[in-house]
Amino acid sequence: SLLSKAQLDKVSGMVERAVAAGAKVECGGQKDSTKDKGYYYLPTVLTNVQQDSEIMQDEIFGPVLPVMKVKDLAEAIEKANDSYYGLTSSIFTNNTNNVQRAMAELRFG
Repeated sequence: SLLSKAQLDKVSGMVERAVAAGAKVECGGQKDSTKDKGYYYLPTVLTNVQQDSEIMQDEIFGPVLPVMKVKDLAEAIEKANDSYYGLTSSIFTNNTNNVQRAMAELRFG
């Protein structure tokens, strides 16, 4: 549940603008119509998202995960650090060297 109608509208608008700019909704992408009360937005995954798009550069504060492909860890770190914000960061790998490098180079928090 989101805090308010204004926040629900903000999340919905960010997703709509991302889709209009070429992002693809893999799942979710809309308000949860099964809920009678409250401000619910379906968990959403977007692909084909551009680095300079609002949804990649601004904090969403909603259940939306924008995903983009990168060629390697260096590019992933560069893209992750190319944001004014960056409250959290995650890496999924079996390679402990990549984990250590990411921990040292990612700027977040």
